[in-house]
Amino acid sequence: MKAERGPLLRFEVTWTSGHVETVEAHQVILPPDRSMFGEPDDGRPRRVKFHGEIDGHWQLILAAPEDDIRTIRNVTTVTVE
Repeated sequence: MKAERGPLLRFEVTWTSGHVETVEAHQVILPPDRSMFGEPDDGRPRRVKFHGEIDGHWQLILAAPEDDIRTIRNVTTVTVE
């Protein structure tokens, strides 16, 4: 089944431990800045979420505490035919 959202994008995640891994997903959702919206800090860890369409179904690929991630880079290579 062909994905409606096109091919998965490749993201390089560098963890605060220094470990680097590649995650394939269609989108990355960063937690909103609570102060921007006047929300109180409820003490729960803020999570970064990666989602992708796999076999026609939208799925959570990875969810991780924001404080555990140093950087996220889109390293997708696009080929033009």
